[in-house]
Amino acid sequence: MKNKIALIVTTKTDLNYSYYNSDKFYIVGVERGCLDLIDKNIKIDLAISDFDHVLDGELDLIKSKAKKFIQLKSDKDELDGIAAIEYVNEIIKPESIKFVSKPTKRYDMDFSVLDILNKYHNVEIFNDDSLLKRFEPGENEIIFDNHQDMTYISFFSLENNNHIQLSDLKYEYDGNLDVFSTRCISNAFISYKNPKIKNEKPLIVVMTK
Repeated sequence: MKNKIALIVTTKTDLNYSYYNSDKFYIVGVERGCLDLIDKNIKIDLAISDFDHVLDGELDLIKSKAKKFIQLKSDKDELDGIAAIEYVNEIIKPESIKFVSKPTKRYDMDFSVLDILNKYHNVEIFNDDSLLKRFEPGENEIIFDNHQDMTYISFFSLENNNHIQLSDLKYEYDGNLDVFSTRCISNAFISYKNPKIKNEKPLIVVMTK
């Protein structure tokens, strides 16, 4: 299964997963993300979570639809989504992981996406409105034609003193970026131009509609 791509769905969205509904993809449902997959008639290769936010009847439905079911202990040291990533990387060893997550009312949970992108180099996070990716050091180019529905783009460094150069964006930049710095947020695409990014250290890129 090494060449497979994994899709991990942790929440309900309006996304269409039909493209992923084939044997080329290993599809994982986490918590209520399982119900979203079931509602959309998408296969579930693995359902994994502590399932403390689903009703008994919903849990029975998830068990009946999933090819493999793992119920985690509620008292654990890692979030359900991270447990899913760990399992998939260990057992499936996918080429990449597409991870569906969206903001909640809890900032502490929202910050977990930064930890995921810092720790797991093969993960890309997306939802109805945003796409988050990790760029390794070097020269990177974003193909505008692949992201025409996106408007804003922001950059967050995973290490201090990260020298970056941004070009072919609304605001160009050449300088250092530290961890937690907001110096490079709320930039914007220029129509039909491919943004070019040079970064000396790992960088998180956030694109938003």
